[in-house]
Amino acid sequence: MLTLAALVLAALAVCGGCSRTLAGAPTTPANSSGQGDLGGWAGGSPDLSVPVVASAFRFGTAGAVGVSPNSPLVRLTPQSGCGTCLEVVCSKPSTACVNPAANTLPSAVSNDTANATSNVLSPGRLILTVADTCLSCGPLDLNLHADAFAKLANPAVGIINVTYRQIPCPSFGRNMSVYVSAFRASQGGYLRLSVRDVASDGLAEVAVAHCPRPQDDDGGADVTGSGDTAANSGATPTGVSSTGVTRTADATSRSGGLIPGCAGTLRGPIWRVMDNSVGAAWEYSGLPRLPLDLRLTGVGGQELIVWNAITNTTAPAVYRTRNQFSPVDPLGDFMMRAMAAATMMLAALALWGSWPCSLAAATEAVNSTVLEDLGAWAGSSPDLSAPVTAGAFRFGTAGAKVVLANNSCEYGPLTSPYIVGISPNSPLAKLRTQSGCGTCIELVCVEVGGGGEVGGGEVGGGEPSAACVHPEASTLPPAATDLISGAPSNVLSPGRLVLTVVDTCETCGPLDLNIPLEAYQQLGNPALANINVTYRQVACPSFGRNMSVYVSDFRASQGGYVRLSVHDVASDGLAEVAVAHCPRTKADNDTAAVEGCTKNLRGPIWRVMNNTAGAAWEYSGLPKLPLDLRLTGVGGEAFIVWNAVPKPKSPALYSTTTQFPPGDALAAAPTEEATAAPTTAP
Repeated sequence: MLTLAALVLAALAVCGGCSRTLAGAPTTPANSSGQGDLGGWAGGSPDLSVPVVASAFRFGTAGAVGVSPNSPLVRLTPQSGCGTCLEVVCSKPSTACVNPAANTLPSAVSNDTANATSNVLSPGRLILTVADTCLSCGPLDLNLHADAFAKLANPAVGIINVTYRQIPCPSFGRNMSVYVSAFRASQGGYLRLSVRDVASDGLAEVAVAHCPRPQDDDGGADVTGSGDTAANSGATPTGVSSTGVTRTADATSRSGGLIPGCAGTLRGPIWRVMDNSVGAAWEYSGLPRLPLDLRLTGVGGQELIVWNAITNTTAPAVYRTRNQFSPVDPLGDFMMRAMAAATMMLAALALWGSWPCSLAAATEAVNSTVLEDLGAWAGSSPDLSAPVTAGAFRFGTAGAKVVLANNSCEYGPLTSPYIVGISPNSPLAKLRTQSGCGTCIELVCVEVGGGGEVGGGEVGGGEPSAACVHPEASTLPPAATDLISGAPSNVLSPGRLVLTVVDTCETCGPLDLNIPLEAYQQLGNPALANINVTYRQVACPSFGRNMSVYVSDFRASQGGYVRLSVHDVASDGLAEVAVAHCPRTKADNDTAAVEGCTKNLRGPIWRVMNNTAGAAWEYSGLPKLPLDLRLTGVGGEAFIVWNAVPKPKSPALYSTTTQFPPGDALAAAPTEEATAAPTTAP
């Protein structure tokens, strides 16, 4: 579904969240029949204001583990910890652990993780991959998705103790793959990618090149078709010794010839080292021609070339390779590492039935761990293979406020609990602008098997479920009388909320929702893994706030590049963002009308940005600062935000004095008036 750091790579061979069954929980998910079962949202152009019934889950993406930004894993491993593997067991209380006999980690010398074929090493003992952050976690705490949590402990228990350590990642029999999240061929070229399923100790460096082919006029790409967006790479690795040091090898092109300065000299000048901008994301502007080759360097010194790693300009795209780092020998590697364990006792367990009382106590105990209290991981250069003991949470349960740092919509850090993740197959994602990001939904908790049809003037019906905390609020008002545009908060009434789409849930059914705990517990019993909800798309209220502009990336060099998103957009959302430096008649902050800029909102001075992913808008080849933005809503309204980006700073959040009219004003004619918006950087 960061960031920021965005990043969901780990996989567990376990059942999806939609099919979990707990005592007191719905035993039949509201939507379990696959992508085709869309209820009132079926068809090519459904009315998204029509309510549908589906399951809602606590926040998380299956297989991911989140760590604190203060974790030594983040500070001391490459890619801010992203892609790091952990070996984890449940240690306390033994009554909650699914396998009480597996409450300790085996000796490192006899460890069997290097050749693991699955994330489940044995009952109650897992390998998890760091793919997210948990801003409210203590420095040693882990934030687990419920699927992984259930492989360790009773899923009705909210908090357990775990013992874990960093280990070299097994390959699980898979080769690496390259995920391209952004690619632009124009304006010098720009590339943003991450490398998945990296075995051994992880990536230390990624470099890009177009290695000259002896017959380069034919494109040089040796690829085969695949079921993915892109093709299966015909790459061959360079020679790598068992110690991880590159040995002399003749890496060849398609025609078999040695390429001076590319394969013959892995550190030759043709290679351009990419920027590890955030998490597992690597970026570069000013690209060579396609196909692109990648040089991957591991932490242990292993190096290999992925030939034809990126063969076209498609984004997003996944390219499978034939490459993988050699596994780390556990005997040779771990004999040099100290074995230790630190214990952090939790004050209480959040048990079903006593959750509201025990959650605060348990959270206080977990978050009482300070940076200095790191057990075996204390100090500036700790041995991260040494086990430590800390709290493990199901996603979204750590702390009074869960901060979503790594959302796929790329809004940057979000502190509001009134957010939601949707399936990539959701009609909201397919039919709304920004892939559904920024869309608002109104929802209530409904009974198991509650209907989704409109009848008797209300949506839903039947006896309320015991899962709902406000059974009297199990129906949505008729749309004609449901005027929420002036709502002062996301809580319209007890048990009836407005949530904003900010993330994806890859394991959700097409109508399912993934909801953080704070919002979830205002709808249903927080001890339950899932509830049924009725929801519909609504025009977003402003909640009394103006829009703000979040700049996630800004480069002044190489012609200039900006990547941004717009927060708190009222009404029906953004359809277009354009950037300019409007000529000022007197001074840079003068908002007087300027020909071709404000008098003609569609004038040639405006450069329409690219909506590359989620709510992210990008542009290369920038005008001078400060940058003005022209925001166009789905309903046709257009505003200019003066001085929207005044500095070459990122990340940065700039407030505005601009907002779209409420949803019930969509019929009004689009405005052509510029709205002044002083901006401030955080």
